[in-house]
Amino acid sequence: MRIALIIITFITMAASLYTAFVYAPTEPLMGHIQRIFYFHMGTVWVATVAFIIVFISSIMYLWKGTRKWDILAYSSAELGVIFLTLTIITGSIWA
Repeated sequence: MRIALIIITFITMAASLYTAFVYAPTEPLMGHIQRIFYFHMGTVWVATVAFIIVFISSIMYLWKGTRKWDILAYSSAELGVIFLTLTIITGSIWA
């Protein structure tokens, strides 16, 4: 199962890179720098969902007191910080 997910991830990432760099037309005003926008929006959404999971699982930890909610919040916060950092980097490049 794990190998299948790795293969599917690789194929979809390759398809994403192809569509962002080859298939998508060049925007006339901004040129090629506009292509970073496709990655920028993806990282924004992943960071947003990660921090929503942090919010919900933190509330559940305070309510239920079980360790699994704390671990979920901690793990989601780590992913959220990574993707928010990528969002800031791609946003500054795009701007």
